[in-house]
Amino acid sequence: MKKVIGFALAVSILAVGTMFFWGNGRGFPFLSAYLFAMFFCNALYGLLSLIFQRASIYQYEQFVYDYKPTIRGYCAKYLVMAVFTPNYYVQKRINRAPFIVNRLLALIFVIWFWILGFTTGMIYNI
Repeated sequence: MKKVIGFALAVSILAVGTMFFWGNGRGFPFLSAYLFAMFFCNALYGLLSLIFQRASIYQYEQFVYDYKPTIRGYCAKYLVMAVFTPNYYVQKRINRAPFIVNRLLALIFVIWFWILGFTTGMIYNI
């Protein structure tokens, strides 16, 4: 039952959080706002990963795999999974590369998510 409540709470937080992108009906449609939020959250988390790559991987694993079986723990798990999963898997693969290649690929990844975010915004003339 705690999982269901945590999941419902996480979905509610995401829904309320993306409602701010509507902008009196001139902003993003409801489901596209999730993509916009995910792209920019991943871009910002990717910038953090440029400096603290292993810490960001460890933080994701703590939220998703080593969570406490409480409503708050499940809610945090589902929120992190919904927003930061692409960044985690890319950073985990890039982490195996040599340092210079690692940072270059991480920078390309961040730029890619910024482009995706701005492209999503341009589709809806924002």
